[in-house]
Amino acid sequence: MKILAVSDHEAPALWDHYIPGRLDSYDLILACGDLKAEYLTFLVTMSHARLLYVHGNHDGGYALRPPEGCDDIDGRLVVYNGVRILGLGGCLWYREGPHQYTEKQMRRRIRRLKRSIRRVGVSASRSPVRS
Repeated sequence: MKILAVSDHEAPALWDHYIPGRLDSYDLILACGDLKAEYLTFLVTMSHARLLYVHGNHDGGYALRPPEGCDDIDGRLVVYNGVRILGLGGCLWYREGPHQYTEKQMRRRIRRLKRSIRRVGVSASRSPVRS
């Protein structure tokens, strides 16, 4: 499986200077935060790949206009073609704002996912947590 991971900056080669077919070889796109919703919508529209994303600390606008055709996996465990992907977005808390967590808050988020992680176990192919 070929995965494209994107984060923080819109790549001109995939946005401003896009060439049709450039994304055809990707099976999955993982967006790791701090990207415009329009950019993610563009990527999923121009590719044949599924796009999974988590929120970055600058992604407060997604609440009003989330990326279209993309799946928010923040706080979820997803199995895609046998690959387990745990979505934990945001960053270390440094000021007031969305998607920022203290160490204690992040540990709590992880603890809530432990049951899903155990359920998937060693064999992702038997997992009921499919997407």
